[in-house]
Amino acid sequence: MKRWNVVSIVACTALCAALASLTLFGLPGCSGGAPRRPNILIISIDTLRADHLGCYGHPAVKTPHIDRLAAEGMLFTQCTSVAPLTLPAHCSLLTATYPFVHGARDNGQFQLHAGNETLTEALKADGYATVAEVAAVVLDRVYGMDQGFDSYGDVEVANTSGKRKSKRALTERSAEEIADAGIAALDRVGRGPFFMLLHFFDPHHPLMPPERFAQQYLDPYLGEIAYVDEQVGRVLAALKERKLDEHTIVVFTADHGEGRGQHKEATHSCFVYDATQTVPLIFRRPGQVPVGRVSAQVRQIDIAPTILAMAGLDPLPHAQGVDLSPLITGRGADLNLAAYSETMHTRYNFGFSQLRALRAGGWKYILAPKPELYHVAQDAGEEHNLIEQEPQRAAEMRAALQKLIAEAHPAGAAGGTRRVMSDDEIAKLRSQGYAVGGSEDPSLAGKQEMDLFEPQGPDPKDYAEDITRMISGIGLAQMGQFAAAEQMLREVLDRLPPGSTGLFRIYNTLGTVLAAQGRFADSLPFLEKALEARPGEPVTLTDIGIANFNLQRLDPAFAALEAAVRTPPESARTHMYYGVTLAMKQRPADGLRHLDRAIQLAPTMGAAYANKGVILARTGRVAEAVQAYEKAVQYEPSNERYRRELAALKQAGRAPTQPPGP
Repeated sequence: MKRWNVVSIVACTALCAALASLTLFGLPGCSGGAPRRPNILIISIDTLRADHLGCYGHPAVKTPHIDRLAAEGMLFTQCTSVAPLTLPAHCSLLTATYPFVHGARDNGQFQLHAGNETLTEALKADGYATVAEVAAVVLDRVYGMDQGFDSYGDVEVANTSGKRKSKRALTERSAEEIADAGIAALDRVGRGPFFMLLHFFDPHHPLMPPERFAQQYLDPYLGEIAYVDEQVGRVLAALKERKLDEHTIVVFTADHGEGRGQHKEATHSCFVYDATQTVPLIFRRPGQVPVGRVSAQVRQIDIAPTILAMAGLDPLPHAQGVDLSPLITGRGADLNLAAYSETMHTRYNFGFSQLRALRAGGWKYILAPKPELYHVAQDAGEEHNLIEQEPQRAAEMRAALQKLIAEAHPAGAAGGTRRVMSDDEIAKLRSQGYAVGGSEDPSLAGKQEMDLFEPQGPDPKDYAEDITRMISGIGLAQMGQFAAAEQMLREVLDRLPPGSTGLFRIYNTLGTVLAAQGRFADSLPFLEKALEARPGEPVTLTDIGIANFNLQRLDPAFAALEAAVRTPPESARTHMYYGVTLAMKQRPADGLRHLDRAIQLAPTMGAAYANKGVILARTGRVAEAVQAYEKAVQYEPSNERYRRELAALKQAGRAPTQPPGP
């Protein structure tokens, strides 16, 4: 079998990209005068396995609209995602760089900072109208994905607009909402040229297909995919009705796939097997993009360079991806591309080793504490680890992986990509199955990329079932299913290696689950073990303070909350409880100051306004107390206690007998 060579790959791809920039699709669209620049529509489906579409061979799911798109364009059978995580993958989609360059390594606790140059910015600079509609909080504008967009519709905007039609969780928008917004945007920008990104989230946990699809499919994942296909069909029909389809490059893809039980991974985020890393990729433009299928290896990072070449624009200056024009036009049989994937989620959130992979020439190498090598051309399910049978090949691929990272120039180093998550953000992401939150693991502070190259920590595959239970338990806790969460987390407790971040998360979550059931005395031992695992951790200190507060142990509550409020990152919940505790220790002015800070950090936190109202009323400032309570009712209209206490305050000017709590 032919060996591949990293130097020859670089030379080949550079030459092909240079040739393609001269030849791709000529001057499209017009006969006479300046050529019309093509519109660009990227449709990105969250958590969509390529092999779960009809056009990729799935025998049961019905995806007629996506299948038709594939039949009218060029379908790629081997497109590899950079990570099994929504934010890093979409950042790579727009920057044409790997996560170790653009800097967004995980959901929630990272952002795409302005030092990166994106496809959106390049198109906007050339006069394109730029529009995005995204369907999950993980892509909200606070994570930096909005740079370069004239209009960026995210979940926060949708939730405050009063126009939501879906019954889905407030952390996401339904496929129908995204299709509606996309079609409305076509009417605003249809004269073009425009760039539109539509992100659909429905195949992601929790799976809740509409009833008409739930009845058709026993498997809700397939039901969600069929539902998305229906809504994608509406967008494509709107393009055709407005006579925009011939002038629009449609790119259909996904951020990552889904484990679906393969390699003991129920969902995604913790492994880099093809179940989560192989994504669909289709390019269509009638009369310009040939119809066919490409079996050569391509990457998520190649999408933006190809779009820019199709639009006749220069490539992004720091792009690691290449123009796929030779494959689309048939001028190149194979660009011999090597595809990189990673997950840092296991390291940042559980203390298990990070994983990196290189896929090239029909082979795949996974750098892990116990490395893996698969001949994916013959072993699509990655069932036969050939690391012992092919030591030379494994060594070559490991060296190529190391060289790729060592020679990169991170754009993220200058602007800072780490960010502090609010309590609300942590809650929202945990409800979607991401075990994020808490302060940064001290062992990761100040690390450079090559410091993290070698695997560090236990191998995630040795704990695959335990990781699934942990993630499920944390998600159940966030959804209020406390008894089920407690049972699941207790099952894992004795199985994790000593000192792992996973143990810290279980202790902390068990403590909060027990507290949520009113079992504050039972919660404290777990919270104290969490604090032993990570001394000074402010979230745990806050939880200890709250548990003692509810047990009417004011002095230990005050000590824990005082330590927490002095330890970054800031938390609205910490400031609120500390403020109430200060007031109970006869320091109402100091208490109000911390409640105001809680409101600054979380402007819609009803409990902070209600507690402020209590303190104001007890210090004789009744009119201000009424205003504070009115805010509490405004932001939590279903809270009957706030309504009763506001009515009593207005009628008798009487403060509630006790603080309303969280």
